[in-house]
Amino acid sequence: MGIKGKLETVSLPDLFQLLSIGRKTGTLTISNEYSHKEIAFKDGKVVHSSSSKEEEFLGNLLLKKGIISEADLGKALRVGREKGRKLGSVLVELGLAPEGEIAGWLRRQAEESIYDLFGWEKGEFSFEEGRLPPAGDLISPLEVMSLIMEGTKRMDELSELQRKLPPPHTILKIKDFFQTEVEEFTLTPLQIQVLPLIDGRRPIGEVIEEAEIGGYLTTKAIYDLLSADLLEKVGGKPCKEKALDEPAILHLVIDLYQRIFLIIQNQMVKKLGPQAKRLAHNAFTRTKKRHSRLFRGVKLRDDSLPDFTLLEAKALSLPPPIRFHLLLGGMSDLTRENLAQLQDALGKNIRRETIRRVEAEVGPLLEEKSSSFRRIAMDEEIKRALA
Repeated sequence: MGIKGKLETVSLPDLFQLLSIGRKTGTLTISNEYSHKEIAFKDGKVVHSSSSKEEEFLGNLLLKKGIISEADLGKALRVGREKGRKLGSVLVELGLAPEGEIAGWLRRQAEESIYDLFGWEKGEFSFEEGRLPPAGDLISPLEVMSLIMEGTKRMDELSELQRKLPPPHTILKIKDFFQTEVEEFTLTPLQIQVLPLIDGRRPIGEVIEEAEIGGYLTTKAIYDLLSADLLEKVGGKPCKEKALDEPAILHLVIDLYQRIFLIIQNQMVKKLGPQAKRLAHNAFTRTKKRHSRLFRGVKLRDDSLPDFTLLEAKALSLPPPIRFHLLLGGMSDLTRENLAQLQDALGKNIRRETIRRVEAEVGPLLEEKSSSFRRIAMDEEIKRALA
């Protein structure tokens, strides 16, 4: 039985479970504009994985784990090409890796390549029943449910780490004392690979994109280095921010949420077309019932976004002691409702992608007006809205 489709409509966990429960034997091919992967199943279990991404090749996996050096890898690859041998057997022959460990690293290679797929937002897949790699290339079977649980866990952890890190546009550098005393610190192989990219010029988002160890491991390495107080933001103290009155701050809040809703709505329209309008109406209707004092009389515009001009006027008419409490509570609730509608229609991956776009958009604004927003705990409210 042939299976074809897109990850935008069938999630990776659902696809894997289908093949596992059906005890399928064959090869699943998944590709996007950047890479191509093949995962072989035998009786519903994974027995092989290959990838076009060089960072997922066995040699690079051993390199980034600190098992072999670049010189060792280069030598092994040359010998392999000359003799027509696979890297694993060459490493054993050269005494660079124990024979008993190669099988374990091949399993780890397959696992890491599959975990990377859980971060794919788009892609096409097809399953060719009965096709398997040569028997000598197969690994001992991997349980699909364990792969799904670990892959999902990593994506959840990645979302949490991204919320804890500074915004993607932030530029980091290595602290001076660490540069001069680096030999005194014990770093992991992953941290050692990431450090050269943290050069005081690249923003965090660029570092994550350029690192060869993947988004999850790079993000974790940056977070651990920051937690160890070995990195700092580039630039001195910001200029003192001009104090704003409450109406000015309220206008900033409205503008910030308008940007958030526009990103979510654009994503819905792009993926769902006319159906997006119905989902936006559902989210607004539910929120309006819970926050009638704020949204009474406010309607959606033709573009399915709230009438922000009317909403701002309505918020200014509320009693000052509770004005921001009602405004932030209502707008954050509406954000959560929109994201819930988005996830129900398109899945968790699209929701995560949308949240990343929102964070990249509002991060600089929150930082620019940090003291004004701090007065109303805006940072914490945005985090809760996007959680």
